[in-house]
Amino acid sequence: MDTNQKPFHVVHRRVAKAGLLAAVVAASSAMTSGSALAAIVCNAGTVPIAVPATTAGVYLNLVTGASGTAAATPGWDVNPWGATNLGFFATAAAGNRYVGTGTVVSVLAAGTMIDASSPLTNAAANATGGGFLAGVTGGYLGVRFLDQASAVRYGWVSLNTTGPNGVPATITGYCYQDDGTGITAGTTPVSLQSFGVD
Repeated sequence: MDTNQKPFHVVHRRVAKAGLLAAVVAASSAMTSGSALAAIVCNAGTVPIAVPATTAGVYLNLVTGASGTAAATPGWDVNPWGATNLGFFATAAAGNRYVGTGTVVSVLAAGTMIDASSPLTNAAANATGGGFLAGVTGGYLGVRFLDQASAVRYGWVSLNTTGPNGVPATITGYCYQDDGTGITAGTTPVSLQSFGVD
């Protein structure tokens, strides 16, 4: 027997440890690379937000969380309103739209994908409340909007509405995906967990 040859089990252990070390280094490198990681961003402002039964309703910026009862609210993305019936206003010039068909928004169930393949309300600036008119608790409104850098983002807004006209209403939460990919209605961030290697 060659005295310089190491037993197989010693070599196997060293190769396995080297492979594990290489995998850890590769994963660490990927996590700290210059590319940004996608994130789901939620409730930048305070919720709940009341939607009064007025012709102004409430204007909400999904990125900053700024809200108010005037179109002067900086960078607003969503505007539920209605003195008589709930409607949704969108800034046509900015390309903001709601998930729906024609001029009618859709009430989305939890888990519905909101992305580039979603049907969107048309370019008309005002959309009607659709199923939200009857009174909904925890219904989701799908949104396509442009952030401050004019990049397309997809998000959801959770609403409680009052039948038979949908107003007054309350925004109970909202989230968007910050990299332009889709988001499922009701999805929120999951906190990071720690894992050990045995």
